[in-house]
Amino acid sequence: KGGYIEAIDYATLAQMALPVDSALAIYEQVNERYPNNVNVLYPLANLYDKLGRFEQSIETYNKLEAQEGRSLEYTAGKAVAYMSLNDTTKCLEECRSLLATAPENVTYNLFMSDIFKFYHKPDSVDAYFDRAERLEPDNGRIYLKRADYYHSIGDTVNYDKQMYKALINKELTVDEKREALLEYSVELVHSRDSSDRAVNLFKVLVDEHPHEFSIRELFAEYLWTMEDYSGAAEQLQYALDIEPANPEKWRMLV
Repeated sequence: KGGYIEAIDYATLAQMALPVDSALAIYEQVNERYPNNVNVLYPLANLYDKLGRFEQSIETYNKLEAQEGRSLEYTAGKAVAYMSLNDTTKCLEECRSLLATAPENVTYNLFMSDIFKFYHKPDSVDAYFDRAERLEPDNGRIYLKRADYYHSIGDTVNYDKQMYKALINKELTVDEKREALLEYSVELVHSRDSSDRAVNLFKVLVDEHPHEFSIRELFAEYLWTMEDYSGAAEQLQYALDIEPANPEKWRMLV
């Protein structure tokens, strides 16, 4: 009993508090009372996924699309379901049909690169990355995403090339670049890579942002970790020239 709002609230609480199968039973009851309601169908699709009922999940996403039109979120949900069903053909058909609605949508092209990464098709992954770069050559997040891909397959040469492109990009913020280089340098430290890969990229970033304290500080910390104490002291001195009232860094320098 009760109205629509009460039914949705009850189903939401059930999803948080009850086992998945019990929450699903409640959502199915609500869906019978309020059929094809977006606020019911989306969590219903997720619950079907969690229980491995992928055919019903796909059917539910189709109902969502009938109500709201095509979207990356719904297509991704169906793609994951088709992957779980080992239906490569349907998965690729679904994803390509989304891209066909907006071939120059960069997000859709990057999504296609993710799909082909899952299927271990590097030529197709690169093709969609290339297309995304042609569409938005100034979008630094494309280079970061592509760098992450090359890192995942152990391609250090292309990983470094994409990191370089990201670090000289004008759209990425200093914080985004610093975070990317932090992850990169930590990876090299953990792998005991004693080459100049990280140093070369730090120099690129320093050249791009010579007066950024956080960049000089991170460079100094990396050099210190790699036991290049004179190089670390040099970068720390640059950092203190930028922010002289930093007692902690003065103590490190001493």
